[in-house]
Amino acid sequence: MVQIAVDVRNDVIVLCPMGELTGAHHLKDLPSAVDGYLDRDYRKFVLKMSSVSMIDSTGLGVVFSVYKRVQSAHGKLVVAEIPERLTRVFEVMNFQYIMSLKDTVDEAIEELHQD
Repeated sequence: MVQIAVDVRNDVIVLCPMGELTGAHHLKDLPSAVDGYLDRDYRKFVLKMSSVSMIDSTGLGVVFSVYKRVQSAHGKLVVAEIPERLTRVFEVMNFQYIMSLKDTVDEAIEELHQD
């Protein structure tokens, strides 16, 4: 199981997974958390990655799946604070062309409020 800290900033949900985003059985909590907030009519999300120590292809798949869930609900998700050691993984998978990647949570929130 991945622990997820949640920070509600007005109309934005900041999700901060902690530890390794690896293995399907460990990652069920992230989609469940997003679904819970979507059910409560939240549509703006930041996925703060600063506390993630490792990510594999399964973890990237979950990030993409969460992104698609939010998008399908007419919401927006921005990924922020990707640790330098993980940045290359996101770039190799071309995530920067699929979703918005920001250096800080504040930049992510600013982008979410531009719509």
